[in-house]
Amino acid sequence: MIPATDLDRFLGMNYYITDSPGCGGIIRSSPEDFQVEEVFEEFVYEGGRYLVIEVEKRDWDTHHLIREMSRHLGISQRRFGWAGTKDKRARTRQRISIMNLDEPELERIKLPDISINVLGRTNRAVGLGDLLGNRFAITIRDLACPEPARRLASISEEIRRHRGVPNYFGVQRFGEIRPVTHKVGEALARGKIEEAVRIFLSLPHPGEQERTREARERLWESGDIQAARNEFPPYLHYELAMLNYLAEHPGDYAHSFDVLSVNLRRLFVHAYQSYLFNRILSLRLEKAIPLDEALVGDVVCFSRGACPI
Repeated sequence: MIPATDLDRFLGMNYYITDSPGCGGIIRSSPEDFQVEEVFEEFVYEGGRYLVIEVEKRDWDTHHLIREMSRHLGISQRRFGWAGTKDKRARTRQRISIMNLDEPELERIKLPDISINVLGRTNRAVGLGDLLGNRFAITIRDLACPEPARRLASISEEIRRHRGVPNYFGVQRFGEIRPVTHKVGEALARGKIEEAVRIFLSLPHPGEQERTREARERLWESGDIQAARNEFPPYLHYELAMLNYLAEHPGDYAHSFDVLSVNLRRLFVHAYQSYLFNRILSLRLEKAIPLDEALVGDVVCFSRGACPI
């Protein structure tokens, strides 16, 4: 068990379970190399106010897709629900519910690289965490090690010896380019609303474009909302929506989050929960507590079919 990188430790992932070096290689050289499909329990759609669709998309961020679908349909983003965000550079399938929408209205959606399959109607919106899990098919190209089969066998043996791997929440849960979502969630959970707004809008991160990073840094140092409205790049839709609200309602930090979709607002606190989970799992590894058996105090839940959730 070896220490993790600085970024992973920032997200609560303190240790890797294997000591063997990796096999190297490249993932996501194309979206087709990273395929994700949501897994749900069997469900009968018996009618209701929510139209449920399955969207297969290529190279689309979930929040960007919802924003564009709402624009094409001419409805609020608040009428959409989904179980989880999906990687952008990937080919993914996920369920989305839309409140009070008739199926023929979907024809107004003219977006590239997506296909829509109608599943039915229900009286319950799709919500974050409703899925059992995700099924992945990942292609790794240009392996860097000379004998990948031997290297993979060594890693697999270590995993068998440890009787599993720690199922951390990965960087996607916290923001792949700017992983600060859990910091916003922590501030919200502690009732520090102004701090949460400040982190969301202006905490810079090295992974961002230089223009974006510099705009955040200026806002972080000055706190000048009016200036930030003119300096933030137009592609920062959510930040600009919040800045516009704060410019019109100075000091109303609590309601500034209302300009964001319900699912996005929930994601902040969910990310903080994920960070705490990672920290607890890291502590479990540090104390050499088994990964494959429940101890007194553990909470184990199963859905139908003995599938753990």
